[in-house]
Amino acid sequence: MNHHLPRNGIYPGTGWITDVGGPGAEGSKINIPLPGGAGDPEYAWILRSVVERAVNVVKPELLVVFAGFDSHGEDPLTGLEVTEVTYGLYGDYIGRLVRSETVRGAVVILGGGYSKGLVSGFKSFAKSLLGLEKPIAVEPRTPGRLVDEHAPTILRKLEEAVTKARSLIR
Repeated sequence: MNHHLPRNGIYPGTGWITDVGGPGAEGSKINIPLPGGAGDPEYAWILRSVVERAVNVVKPELLVVFAGFDSHGEDPLTGLEVTEVTYGLYGDYIGRLVRSETVRGAVVILGGGYSKGLVSGFKSFAKSLLGLEKPIAVEPRTPGRLVDEHAPTILRKLEEAVTKARSLIR
């Protein structure tokens, strides 16, 4: 396996970085393809540079999270190297959004995972989500040039879609 190429063809089999939503729905979808071997530093970068920015743009009232754990390093599906640290970071972020009343609540649906990472990852996610455990800090690292080049455009399209949707509601 080439650890430098984005993981293509794994479930759901769609979602290239330039796929941002179909005609009339551009900006409604964000895909961040990761190279094989990506782990905690890349996921920390995505949280800070994409997820947090997207939440600041959309300003959702409620979060619906499909919490999958198949990115764990021991999972046979993805070739990624995530540890419990990442799941703690994401759980903590969602929990802080709820506790600060930035969002009214979060619905978390347990997703995939085919190794011990499902159990240990979920435990770390849940403890951090509930504020029972502080996650370990991770120095963010970009997933690579492809993401660096496209992330600003993706976030701009998201902002345009949100602005358009809000103008239609008024």
